[in-house]
Amino acid sequence: MAVAVTSEPASTSHPADERAATAVYIPALDGIRFLAFALVFLNHAGGPAAFEPVSRAVSTVLTFGWMGVDIFLCLSGFLIATLLLREIAATHGVSVRWFYARRALRIWPLYYLMLAIGFGVAPWLLKQTGTPAYDALLATHLFPFATLFGNISYAFFPGDLAAMVPSAGFFAHLWTVGLEEQFYLLFPVVLAAAPRFSTRAALATAGGVVLFSVATRLYIVGNGIRYPAVWTLTFARLDPIVLGIAGAVIWHRYGDAVRGLKLYGAEFAAAAGLIWLVVSFPQINLSWNVVWQLLATATASLLLIVGVLRYPIPAAAFGWRPIAWLGKISYGLYVFHLLVLYLYGSKIAPHVVAPGLIRPFLNLALSLVLTIGVAAISYYAYERPFLRIKTRFTHIRSRPA
Repeated sequence: MAVAVTSEPASTSHPADERAATAVYIPALDGIRFLAFALVFLNHAGGPAAFEPVSRAVSTVLTFGWMGVDIFLCLSGFLIATLLLREIAATHGVSVRWFYARRALRIWPLYYLMLAIGFGVAPWLLKQTGTPAYDALLATHLFPFATLFGNISYAFFPGDLAAMVPSAGFFAHLWTVGLEEQFYLLFPVVLAAAPRFSTRAALATAGGVVLFSVATRLYIVGNGIRYPAVWTLTFARLDPIVLGIAGAVIWHRYGDAVRGLKLYGAEFAAAAGLIWLVVSFPQINLSWNVVWQLLATATASLLLIVGVLRYPIPAAAFGWRPIAWLGKISYGLYVFHLLVLYLYGSKIAPHVVAPGLIRPFLNLALSLVLTIGVAAISYYAYERPFLRIKTRFTHIRSRPA
């Protein structure tokens, strides 16, 4: 496993506590983070039909790129649970206030910046303010998104945000941030209340929550609740986060035993099989397939993470410095990519000259490069000062800012 470790002074002299107090950074997990973004980017870049004549495989990736959301949520659960478990081992407890401070300093600055752009700056520049559609946008979505419940308004009042006001499409994808924040509002409280839980109890609880999430999707589909409720509501999308947490518990408790298993890459084969099964059925919608498709994707995400952690070659590939760096700035990539795609499509794409078969690939590449540029500027000029403050509330450091 390719892990770069920097030692921090332990709070006690107990060897287990010293091991828990080390600051662990695994570059390969940043690489997985970029993979998650790349899939979402391909999905949102749109136009699968434009690629169909050239490559059906590319068209399929574009169509099912939503899987990147599940990979990211699973990775988020894995990383956050790992850090909290190490904090418990090092300090014999969890500082809930510090956890909230870290989340706010990492997530909120960029999140609210994009809301300001989508709800205010962009509509003003595009002369959309004062219209009935803009007023409807504010009435329907401003309060929920501002209070981190945008996933709920997106579920029940979708109305195609971008069709209402084009700038609304810049932040529509941030419903995922609300979903995460709702979950992490409770998770550290539960963990702090039961710092000495048994592994069996933790895994049983995780299994129960996953079954509850599946049952929620069954209820939504069975009662004909319109899409995208099954996709955006928190209770319907707990699988990837909770499976990531369960994976972190197993890795934390039995890491040496898991690393020693002779599976010969069976994790990757199983993940590939699950993904093939998912893409062999229609795209997620109100069909019954969505009930198991999301669980299969979440399971494949965890298998991918475990496989990358267990084998040197995948760890080296995902941890390659340029890929890990892209994962490092992936939050900005995710937040800004719809804005960049809009600007590229409206201002640059019409002027790109290329043969018909090459043109969609060229536009895809150029828009990705532009997104990386914007995210890099955001990271170093805007996000990093907040990350430096965040370190003041950190017991277990996970990555250099």
